[in-house]
Amino acid sequence: MGFVGLPVSSLGRPRGRCAVSRRERKGGGCFEAEAGLLPAATELNYAKGWKDILEVTVKRQDELRNVHMVVALLRMAKQVVRLSRKEERDVLVIDNRFKDLVDAVFDDQANVSIRHLSDAVWACGMLLAWPGEPAFSAALTRLGNEAAELLPKDKSNVVWACERLGVKDRVPPNIQSYIDSLPFKTLPGVLDKMELNVLDLRKELDLKREVIQLKDKRMEESRLTAWQHQNGKPFLYSGKTMEPSSSFTPIIDAVATELAAILGVEFDGVLINYYEDARCGMRYHSDPDQGLYWTRDTAVVSVGDTRLFCFRRIDDNSTRHEIWVNGGDVVFMTGDCQETYQHCVKVESERQLAGPRISLVYKKSMS
Repeated sequence: MGFVGLPVSSLGRPRGRCAVSRRERKGGGCFEAEAGLLPAATELNYAKGWKDILEVTVKRQDELRNVHMVVALLRMAKQVVRLSRKEERDVLVIDNRFKDLVDAVFDDQANVSIRHLSDAVWACGMLLAWPGEPAFSAALTRLGNEAAELLPKDKSNVVWACERLGVKDRVPPNIQSYIDSLPFKTLPGVLDKMELNVLDLRKELDLKREVIQLKDKRMEESRLTAWQHQNGKPFLYSGKTMEPSSSFTPIIDAVATELAAILGVEFDGVLINYYEDARCGMRYHSDPDQGLYWTRDTAVVSVGDTRLFCFRRIDDNSTRHEIWVNGGDVVFMTGDCQETYQHCVKVESERQLAGPRISLVYKKSMS
């Protein structure tokens, strides 16, 4: 479901004077003496940072239902999923209180909806936290049996989590067959061995901030871009023509070689996007000129910090998929992907939520 928190109205609010001041609510934190006046689920909803969320779940676990535990698990996962917060994630997953929370969620999984169970699996994938057996096997079995109740993004989250946890072969067949039918796939960590990083890439790139045309407006792009092509072919999008700054530079060429071995496609062009911080993103769009100047195969390589990469169907925007892409991950789009789906990189609410990221969007010229 991708809950960020439950609405206070749905959890109940104490009658009369609110037990928590506006400043305390805004600042987050554990609410000490006054917290006892709040319903447990409401206090959990007010907790902001992962440490506070964990503390509330432990302190008031006897008053919380399992659905609240799942929401707490997912909220903590979303806060520390990024590579830039790996140290915090490492601290969280070895905390015995966290381990007890995961055990509680999966041991009592019969008392949550199937979509909440998929969220719990997704959270474990984000955190690289193994839920343990036999509870995890039971969760996968139930997800397979009740797959008809899952949304498309729930199914892709389950598969992504299993790939991250190293158990892709245990994905329920009916969920895997749905994912295999999509015109895109994610390959988590497939380029990890290359140890790609933003700093080294920037040294060999000629990045620029340019003006684009969006409907009736001309505006400066929020991100820096560059274009390289092996045979000098330009790239056009949003009213601008990008002449190649060079043929493939060393790192770009090395990545292209790896992609050819993995995907069986020899790319000859690459659009480079530099996202400086969390406020820099990319709106929903489909790549231009697929099937005209470029083949229908596109590989997006992530370098740097973690960002949320999303797909939505063009004919039904409610059909969505959300993918946390880390450095070393590849998203491969093929077939009719650009005709049936749009994709985007989500902008975060605060700059400090994510560090720099570069995406390498590889293209292959039509013969």
